[in-house]
Amino acid sequence: MIKRESKLLITFDTTHDAIAMEATCRKKGIPGRLVPVPSYIAAGCGLALCTNPDMADQMEEHVKSEEIGYKDFVHCTI
Repeated sequence: MIKRESKLLITFDTTHDAIAMEATCRKKGIPGRLVPVPSYIAAGCGLALCTNPDMADQMEEHVKSEEIGYKDFVHCTI
């Protein structure tokens, strides 16, 4: 059986923003990776950055400081 875990998904309207987010996170040592958006979540580009849910505050600060456009922060179990 697959173990389900709580995750934070950050969705984006554009692929450019999704890739920029992953690149800036990697550069700063912030954990996260791009994943396909689950079908029950609406997202413009179909990509989301997946990270730990306890990173929400840090990620919100990150998108603002890096001026990266995002659509939503979604807490889910995957």
